[in-house]
Amino acid sequence: MTDNPILNNPYEEPKYYYDTDANGNLDYTRVCNGRRPYTSQINITPHTAQEKTMFSGSDFENDDPNAKFINGIRSEVKRWREADYPGTTRVTHELLHFWFCNPERSADLSLFFCQREAVETAIYLNEVADRDPNIGRALLRELQERRETVSGQPDNILPRTAFKMATGTGKTVTLKVMAESFSDMGVPVFLADVKGDIAGLSEGGSENAD
Repeated sequence: MTDNPILNNPYEEPKYYYDTDANGNLDYTRVCNGRRPYTSQINITPHTAQEKTMFSGSDFENDDPNAKFINGIRSEVKRWREADYPGTTRVTHELLHFWFCNPERSADLSLFFCQREAVETAIYLNEVADRDPNIGRALLRELQERRETVSGQPDNILPRTAFKMATGTGKTVTLKVMAESFSDMGVPVFLADVKGDIAGLSEGGSENAD
């Protein structure tokens, strides 16, 4: 394993990734260009006595049932980002620029790319995708089909979407940034804080004289 395995800037979209062997183990001797396509079949634990194989993971078709869907969302959100977020409301567009395209925003307030992409994906799916009769609506249809597999009872199917982020990547910070910014712009925000992670956002209410 290399002395410094870090390949990418955490504030930018990944540009490189380590290949895997045929068993899904990371091969730190082979670096690939671009962002790693999603797959759940990766063993991130280093193998000190790893045998060299003739084939790598990139030589095989990704048979993860979620790969095509997740990689498709990533690709579409990237296209939307590079086009400067078309199809959003004025408030949302201003917030996206304030968060991610603001040269005056101090470095300590910048979000990691994984946090940025989570915010962008939430906005894209809830505000933009339905306006795209092609790819956007196709993604929403697949989301709905996946929800319907949860239960055969319509009352048990909640219209919710979860964003899976690893420990330490900033789930709470992401929610905090979104909640505070929308609230500051006058948009009502409701947060169900089960663990108490964001309780510091709250403050005592007061009667409205009006």
